Amino acid sequence: MKKKANAPLMIVFVGCAVLALSVTVFAAYFAKGVFKDVFVNKRDCFSANVLYNIDSLDGTKREVGSSGNPREIIIYNHDVSSGDFNSFDITVDVYAWLDGELPQGKTYTLYDNAGNPVLIDKTGHTEPVFRNLMLPGGRRSTVNLRLDFGFSENEDVTGWPGVHIVAVPSAPERMTGTFLGAVIRPSGTEEFAVNYGFDSSIGEPEQYAAFTYQVSTAGNAPEGDSLVIKWNSKALQLIKMNGVYSDSLEITEIAEGEFDSQIVWDIQSNHTDSFVFFRNAENDMWQTGDPGWELINEQVTVEHIQKS
Repeated sequence: MKKKANAPLMIVFVGCAVLALSVTVFAAYFAKGVFKDVFVNKRDCFSANVLYNIDSLDGTKREVGSSGNPREIIIYNHDVSSGDFNSFDITVDVYAWLDGELPQGKTYTLYDNAGNPVLIDKTGHTEPVFRNLMLPGGRRSTVNLRLDFGFSENEDVTGWPGVHIVAVPSAPERMTGTFLGAVIRPSGTEEFAVNYGFDSSIGEPEQYAAFTYQVSTAGNAPEGDSLVIKWNSKALQLIKMNGVYSDSLEITEIAEGEFDSQIVWDIQSNHTDSFVFFRNAENDMWQTGDPGWELINEQVTVEHIQKS
């Protein structure tokens, strides 16, 4: 009888021991960043076509050419790579200011979704130019802005100031610290630019197992041209491109210095492609603490291949 009485206690003891071991193992992986991205990388959907994640209103911004006049700016409540959208509403404030003096007699005008105009003629930005623009939840929705620089097709815009554009949610409260921004400079219709890089706004890279890399084009893409993304698979493993897992993608092996893998695709106008890379934890760069975003960026490169 005594042995039978101890049996349930033994089962409970073994169960607790297994649970404790599982928690310990999970905590070890979490500390190494293997699972931490599941908790930390998950963010509410808030993106744009020519605005990029920045850390504050006055944070460092990418410079983007207008590729003619005017320039459309689209803000999304969904993930452009996966199509996932928020179930809740987002309201957005938009700030806009100049980084220099306007030429004599020239004006810049920013229009909201409803076509309401605001003159952009100051270098200060203590208040937003548009407040509480709505991104309704439960479906994919956008806010479309239009920035008119007021130049004609053949006009020389050399030296004209750029416009800082920053969008920041005013609600829900948990998203009020999220900023999307860029400096948009007036440029001719023939200009075409490719921007690329990891989203470094998430924090220190040592805390994450997965990293998002975005390749964006601005302007009209030259017909027949291609984009090539190359990476070092010994350091970073490609998991997804535009929501499609790597097993379904056409990846080519190469031998160009540290780069040993690549993807080639037709270039598109005013477009964004999103990649997700996992770190290869066996690589030495991950064994010496935080490698820093500069070193991580060196593991991936993008080339614009022009039609011969």
